[in-house]
Amino acid sequence: MFHSFNIFATAVFASFCLLGLSNARLSALKPAQDQMTCSFYTGANTSSATCNDQPNVVCTKGCTGTFVTATQCTPVNGPEGTTPSTQVCSIGFGRDTARAKACINEMGAFSCTGQTSGSATCNGCQTSKN
Repeated sequence: MFHSFNIFATAVFASFCLLGLSNARLSALKPAQDQMTCSFYTGANTSSATCNDQPNVVCTKGCTGTFVTATQCTPVNGPEGTTPSTQVCSIGFGRDTARAKACINEMGAFSCTGQTSGSATCNGCQTSKN
């Protein structure tokens, strides 16, 4: 009888361990969080913002925060010789070319080659069904 109890206890312990691993695995597979910190983002002021170049993640509550600040920015459609400026990328920030980043704000689109800092906090982020 004692031997049967040990086998039963071992089986119960093993079951709990497997359940724990299954739950951990399911949690690790969760592809999006409701709130995400985003170094790269688009459509921050919309209900279809994207985060960190993840095409299947849509943030339906937009993005807030301090956003990315980029230096050495020139307007994409501006005249040549425009003095570079520092811009806060309140609508979008991402890769433009190997050398430059794209920054979009209320004043327009910029190509930035200097230092960057900050991030956006995007909310309502879910995996799209596409």
